[in-house]
Amino acid sequence: MLKVLIILTTLITLSLANDSFNLKLSKTKAYLNEPIVATFSFSYSTKDKPKYIKFSLKDNQNFLAKKIDEKTTISNNTTTIKYYYLLFPQYAKELTLNSQTIKIARLEPKTSMTIWTKLTTKEQTIKVLPLPKDITISGDLMLNIDAKKREQNIIDLNITLSGLANLEDLKPFKLNLKNATIYQTKPTIKYKILNNQPFSTYTQKITILTNSNLTIPPLSLKYFNTNTKMPETLQTKPINITLNKSKFTKNELIALIIGIIVGILIAILLKFIRQKSLLKKLPLHQKIKLCQTQKCLYKTLLPYINRYDLEEIIKKLEANIFQKQNKKIDKKEIIRKIES
Repeated sequence: MLKVLIILTTLITLSLANDSFNLKLSKTKAYLNEPIVATFSFSYSTKDKPKYIKFSLKDNQNFLAKKIDEKTTISNNTTTIKYYYLLFPQYAKELTLNSQTIKIARLEPKTSMTIWTKLTTKEQTIKVLPLPKDITISGDLMLNIDAKKREQNIIDLNITLSGLANLEDLKPFKLNLKNATIYQTKPTIKYKILNNQPFSTYTQKITILTNSNLTIPPLSLKYFNTNTKMPETLQTKPINITLNKSKFTKNELIALIIGIIVGILIAILLKFIRQKSLLKKLPLHQKIKLCQTQKCLYKTLLPYINRYDLEEIIKKLEANIFQKQNKKIDKKEIIRKIES
């Protein structure tokens, strides 16, 4: 009975704890797909820190939600954790953002029990306005393209779209160029929040391989500008790419390649001659140690055929090499005979 009373007292105490949980939206009226900043703030007394905190935005078919950031601040003995989300309205009508719940756990000092409590935000209503026909992107954007020559016939293009918008449904930009090979990577999309406003960045990289001068045609994007409340088209300027003339004529390049090959062959030959010269200066037993085949061993010992202690070994090597016999050859035994 006493334990039940302690638990009840603890629950009442925790329910009266200086905790708060609320939601703030950057706007309650938006266009279809226009990003809305949702800031969930959980505050508690710093000296009464919870053991566990659990929060994540519940699935809601009305909005596409992305968690962007999480920050903790301490002020006047109060700790505040802010969870930043971007909400993208999926339907052009009045939408409801359901109430959201955060769960908090603290230890009961006397029993060391973990006691869970929870706080809930209020339900929010957002009015979503439709977009003009055939337009799916809304916001305020800038389009930029940058071209750089990496090598003689390689051009790198960087396409950047930045501003306020949901860019998840944006199709990659495509180039159709004659006499060129085009490689493009998967675009990257990043979101962040600046001064309680969403900021989006779309980056697409394209590599062009070409052997002739070319012009990159203008790129364009049609979207709905939420500031002017009008459809707008972003468009880049055409970019002329002029390749530098080769420093060498065709015949000069051939001569250069032949010269390089000849130089490599001469270097290999000089290295071989030097190795042969060094090999001749080695003592006989060192030459034998370097031999990995019976043919090498035979050539090394052949000049010493008149030595009685090597004559039998040389004959065995001849039988193995020329008559395909399998007589046993012991290099260590040969070296012992020579050294003795």
